[in-house]
Amino acid sequence: MISAGIDIGGTAIKAGLADTERKALLRFGEILFPGGGAEKVCEEALALVRRLTEEEEAAGGQRPAALGVAVPGWVDPEGGSVTNAHNLGLCDVPLKTLLEARLPGLPVALENDGNAAALGELYAGALRGTKTAVLLTIGTGLGGGLILGGKLFRGGQGRGTEPGHMILAQGGLLCGCGVRGCAETCCSASWLAEQGRAYMKKTGAAGLLFQKTGGDPEKVDARAVIEAAAAGEPGAAEIFREYLENLSSLIASLTNLLDPELVALGGGVSQAGPVLYEPLVRLVQEKSFYKARYEILPAALGNRAGVMGAAFLGAESKSLR
Repeated sequence: MISAGIDIGGTAIKAGLADTERKALLRFGEILFPGGGAEKVCEEALALVRRLTEEEEAAGGQRPAALGVAVPGWVDPEGGSVTNAHNLGLCDVPLKTLLEARLPGLPVALENDGNAAALGELYAGALRGTKTAVLLTIGTGLGGGLILGGKLFRGGQGRGTEPGHMILAQGGLLCGCGVRGCAETCCSASWLAEQGRAYMKKTGAAGLLFQKTGGDPEKVDARAVIEAAAAGEPGAAEIFREYLENLSSLIASLTNLLDPELVALGGGVSQAGPVLYEPLVRLVQEKSFYKARYEILPAALGNRAGVMGAAFLGAESKSLR
């Protein structure tokens, strides 16, 4: 079956067409998140899907028979609404209804973006063949999904799982969800960037971080901090050490609870290579109750995991009709 997938994020909307039987992504594209409310988001997302569909048909391919949509935050898959996507400004939005009104006859499935990414990795990526596994998606925020018994676990009452909102620091930084100390506030790429900016503004240091950003603190991102840390800049290295402590505490807490076969990391930070994974594996091993060397590796599908998972969800919804 050919199914379309849309992954709506705070920075970009990504979409693709997938052959769910071959587990292959046929078309992929992305646009900047448009803002302007739910109606505007729907219009822009579907315009992207239509463009990809036209390209596929021009090449002799088929139109999609279903659509899956991944959205961050609290999603009601059965009711088809986004209850609260903090980073998107979408609250109590009947997204499924809005999309189906624009796509008569095409079934639409809605899911949390972390769950969709985990499903994509389970069917076509790093989590293939696993019975118990964790995916953490590290970006502007921190999401993820759980695989239990070889299937996506959507929570005991179907409301989902939110590893990014496990509380790591009592009285810590204020999270977008309104609670202090969530893992998202100290394990996301945003935390690395914010700490790097604060360091530059405070010290005015003309080191590697300064060089990478042309001396503009607003150009500091997670990648610049990690690269400067790997190259030996003391301030960046100290920030990255703290980040590793934070992230390893989150992962160790999950390994203590689940004893997973592996933990996969998605998002830009996950591409840092040995500078991230070697100390992270060691710290998780030290902090885990079971002193096993847990396998921690990059997710295989990169920024396309959510699109693939959403496409699979769309295909599943079609088969259930």
